[in-house]
Amino acid sequence: MSWRSKEIRTLACGIRIPTRYSQMAIRRATSSVTFGTSSGSSTSISTSTPTSNTQSVHFSIPKQRSINPKFERVSGLIRAHKFKNLASEISNRYKHFNTAELVSILRQLHALHKHLIIRKIYRSKREQFIGANTLLGVVMESAFLEKDYELFEEVFTYYLQSTDESSKLARHFNMALVVFLKTNTEFAKQLLYQMVYSHHPMDDKTLYEFLLNATDVSTFSTVRFVFDILKNNPSLPISDSALGQLMIVFIRNGKSKDISELEQYLENIDKLDNHYVRMARFLNRVVSIDPSCLWLEVDEFMQSLKDKTAESVTFFYDRLYLLLRKRATIEDMKHYTSLAQRDGHKDTLTLRVRGLLTVARTGSAHELLEYVELLKSNYQLDKDMFITIWNAFKLNQPGLENVITSKFKGISYSLDVYWKSEALRDLEKESSNSNSLSQMINVTCEQDLELLTRLNNKLRDGKRPTVELFTRVLQQLIKMKSPYASQVYELCTKLYTPVPLHLELSWFANTLRYDSHAEAQLKIETFLFEKDQYLRYPHYAELSDYAFKKGLNKVGFELISRATQSKNFRVDKNIISLYVPILKFLAKNGNGEEYIKVVEYVLKENYQLNPKYNRLIKNTSCWLLTKCDSEELDYMKPKIDEMNLSVKDRYREQTNEYRKVLDDTIELLSGWR
Repeated sequence: MSWRSKEIRTLACGIRIPTRYSQMAIRRATSSVTFGTSSGSSTSISTSTPTSNTQSVHFSIPKQRSINPKFERVSGLIRAHKFKNLASEISNRYKHFNTAELVSILRQLHALHKHLIIRKIYRSKREQFIGANTLLGVVMESAFLEKDYELFEEVFTYYLQSTDESSKLARHFNMALVVFLKTNTEFAKQLLYQMVYSHHPMDDKTLYEFLLNATDVSTFSTVRFVFDILKNNPSLPISDSALGQLMIVFIRNGKSKDISELEQYLENIDKLDNHYVRMARFLNRVVSIDPSCLWLEVDEFMQSLKDKTAESVTFFYDRLYLLLRKRATIEDMKHYTSLAQRDGHKDTLTLRVRGLLTVARTGSAHELLEYVELLKSNYQLDKDMFITIWNAFKLNQPGLENVITSKFKGISYSLDVYWKSEALRDLEKESSNSNSLSQMINVTCEQDLELLTRLNNKLRDGKRPTVELFTRVLQQLIKMKSPYASQVYELCTKLYTPVPLHLELSWFANTLRYDSHAEAQLKIETFLFEKDQYLRYPHYAELSDYAFKKGLNKVGFELISRATQSKNFRVDKNIISLYVPILKFLAKNGNGEEYIKVVEYVLKENYQLNPKYNRLIKNTSCWLLTKCDSEELDYMKPKIDEMNLSVKDRYREQTNEYRKVLDDTIELLSGWR
């Protein structure tokens, strides 16, 4: 039994049963194949939903031997953007079109993002599509772009069953690998095995697509599975970028034996010193480089690589961003964008969007608006850009998500763009997902199994729960003192390698619960020694809070001081979280004068406030007053009331200013074409 089966049984939860289409496909795909790694060992299975880099497809209208008036009419309606009742008209006149004409019609609709019409035509004429791989291919491409994975599985089943192998394309199988890695990892591995050992088409992008997505959604064993296949099939087409991706994962997650084995393989094929492998090695040490020297070292490294291609440059800077995105400052992103453009990154728009999200995370609302204005002056507005800007404003001001979403929905209705309805649907969908997560965790669960069942619903659907969901469920189980907390954490360590630091901190706090002062202090010092290079001020603040709760007051203050002296320290819009442990400690100990001084310092520095901080001030100030005797109360209450009023006024000022910036942004969007 695999580790995942054991964990799911331990959690008293079920195993995902694939759709009937998936089951049919699995029976077909594996009827004559024995599945496993070269060593015969079983492989771990896990699933998730990453983004994909599968190539885009360019469509062209095939030449016609003679003009079909019905085809010309439909093409004319599409060119004129007259889509009302178009799906019905095509379905009713289906027999009047040959396959080439139908493919042309579907591709025209695909190019205009009319995926709903494509879906309707397919649903109404499913029987006619079966066996016509060119038609099924367009439907799969549409479903893939729309992330309609249930439809994709259904159509791919028919595609897989077709006996016309000559019309099957590698790009469609590559898409299938990406989809099944998100929904059914076991089948994705079986499909790749089939592609290698049977007649299914594959190209030099196949292994790269699989590795790239497996890195995000699965465990090391899935990546190791690809390497074992590669070793046993030296003639398989594999790109240098795939080798670089292998090296990244092996260095990060493999044991020394695994890394040595990969290095020997690379040496045998004379690839040990190629650009992608060298990039993987450099990226592995990025987190340990002093931030003040980082961009100098990046510059020197990239200058040392001769004959760089746009693909290799993009490979490097894309992965560098993933390493830095949570700690990067606006200044960091200026260096990042400048170097990436200088070295020839293929997608300047992607660089700009990354800068936008960094500004949203760490900068002010005014800086965010300035960045949006920069984007407007250089790029057209499309749906993805629109949704990204919406997410950026929510990220920048988490207390106003509903107001922000309402504003963006309002402007969506007035935009004269073809993707308006898609944007509205995405806004509704993402808002719903966010609310359902909040409701899932905020609800009071009297039994821990209720939480576990909700968590496992994701696993049963073939999806890896997000780190945020794991963290919040784990924290709730710890709060309940549930015996299942350790099993959930163990499951997370297998689904996420390495374990995200904030989740590791949640579990670390639980291990301190029953320790003596000396034991807790030693554990904190050991944790700092092992993780120091990765820690930022929010982590120090959390550790400080744990120290104060254990009565290690001196350690708590030392941790706050250490945060400000850390090489990773940057003042940003979330800096007030560093003062929260101190305020809680001072309130608990009834030290009103020092408490007020800290609050006044935050106001003096004009740090950005948020609803969570405001609630903390309200609750801790009330708590502080309960510790005053009658004489102290007469003296402290007016000062506390004045302090609370100042906090409310400052937050109101900041919120009004933010709303003004938001209105300016909406006005900017209305004129952006």
